[in-house]
Amino acid sequence: MPEIQKKKTSPATVAGIIILIAALAAMAVYFIFIFSPKKAEEEVSADPASAPVFSAPESSEPEEISAELKTTLAEAEAGDLVRYGNYIQIPGANADGDVSPIEWIVLDKQEDRLLLLSYRVLEIWSYDDSRESGITGFSQSGLCKNLDRYFYGSAFSESEREYILGEEGQKVFILTAAEAEKYLTPDSHRIARATHTAADHHGRDDSKPIEWWLADITSPGFAAYVYTDGSIRLKGLAFDYDKVGVRPAIWVSAEAEAE
Repeated sequence: MPEIQKKKTSPATVAGIIILIAALAAMAVYFIFIFSPKKAEEEVSADPASAPVFSAPESSEPEEISAELKTTLAEAEAGDLVRYGNYIQIPGANADGDVSPIEWIVLDKQEDRLLLLSYRVLEIWSYDDSRESGITGFSQSGLCKNLDRYFYGSAFSESEREYILGEEGQKVFILTAAEAEKYLTPDSHRIARATHTAADHHGRDDSKPIEWWLADITSPGFAAYVYTDGSIRLKGLAFDYDKVGVRPAIWVSAEAEAE
């Protein structure tokens, strides 16, 4: 019987087969990752430290801003602390009283008005009720409505509200990433802690830094925030993530009387 000769496979053919198999395997892994139903949830529950950083943190240790408490807004300058309005900040406080003066950092002074940012995180709220809400700006968010309807009415007396500047419905706001970068440098100056009440209501430790929202919507359903080390995270957290702090900001007339 004649001997059947086996056709030899060239090295080039073998290499081509190996490359094809590797390419198909890579494509399979890619599609599994993209269409995984857990991906959206992982983006919310993952450690926020994994998010991209706007500016490199110089220190991960809390560093309180060194500021002098001024008794009048007229004499206050950027970097000083002032007291304006009152808010529930101690556990066990109720609507009948038990409020304490709100301390603010003066971020900017322009002629007869000052830009104030709460020294502490005063609330822990979500940015909006749903990441599917389709909103494209802070003014449309549930957080904006909470600040305007609840915080503004609760924190300031009628006479104090007369000196708060801005358009109706947007007199209380939160900083943008650009403003946080401009006014709070280095990163350690963005580190903030919550009041006793805010932390107690949400199971957070008021002795440790907490994340706080920024106004920027950086992708559909996600907003920027400041991480616990003071770095700005533009990747953002989902609108409905309700463990993030809120630091209200206001423009106020220098003619207003500090607490």
